[in-house]
Amino acid sequence: MAISYTETMKNRLKEIRTELKLTQTQLAELVGFSLQMVQYVENGQRQLTPKWMEILSTALQIEPWMLWVDPRAVVNDKDRERISRFHTLPDHLKDAVDSIIFSPDSQKKKSLSGVGPDRDHDAGTPLN
Repeated sequence: MAISYTETMKNRLKEIRTELKLTQTQLAELVGFSLQMVQYVENGQRQLTPKWMEILSTALQIEPWMLWVDPRAVVNDKDRERISRFHTLPDHLKDAVDSIIFSPDSQKKKSLSGVGPDRDHDAGTPLN
């Protein structure tokens, strides 16, 4: 027995749209889809392509993965607050945070290891 797409990959578009108090018609106008296309995507008759995910997530001001996974199920309140604060930063500060978090440069990782209670300790002398 074959498993259909709608049984395996249910998206959250309808849930997100209703949380934002948008009608299907309003969403269609917002993203430039036909009403019928919004209906097809919501009920699983059409798959979300990467391009549609990008359009929808930008218009709904969410991350693309949120079309599939409810962030409340995987992100705690403190992390949600961090994410919210990150999104309010100016672009140059977002870039700085990204460079610290995602940089493959080991020097940046080493510089972070000096943060904490032992930061004033000279590495060449034993701790007492």
